[in-house]
Amino acid sequence: MPDHHPTKRVHVGPWAADIDVLIAPLIRDIWKAGIETRQCCQSYAWLGVKGRRIWVQFPGSVELAKFLNAVTHDRDACGALYYRVCWHWILFDRPGRRWQYRIHYFDRSVANEFNPDGGWAFEGPPDFVEGVDVFFPKSDLALVLKELRRYNRVYRRGGAPAVR
Repeated sequence: MPDHHPTKRVHVGPWAADIDVLIAPLIRDIWKAGIETRQCCQSYAWLGVKGRRIWVQFPGSVELAKFLNAVTHDRDACGALYYRVCWHWILFDRPGRRWQYRIHYFDRSVANEFNPDGGWAFEGPPDFVEGVDVFFPKSDLALVLKELRRYNRVYRRGGAPAVR
């Protein structure tokens, strides 16, 4: 489970949420790029990787691809970040530097509480949706923000469509 961290209210267009303070600028800039997110955490441990990672969940693979395209839109400018994003397998000896991805499905009809008998509470019939996660090292945050902001300056003026 993600830890609880101090949060900051972020609002961009149709999206608003209380976001962990360290990654509030990241989520704001993702939303400015027209990319929807679902959940996030500024300090997430996953799969035994030592240290903490940034976690962002997207509602599907299309939104994750938009994010990856935005942060790597200029391969020359983002340098080694591009290779960590797309060729994480070459960093097998440095798991703390890898970008990792996970796809899963969850049932939105599960309520956020248990029944008195100890089982889950449900709100209606099963309603499964996709979730696609990206985990990346905190050390990449500054460069990700820089590239996302460059993308927003170049491509998002005047409500231009988000990356393909």
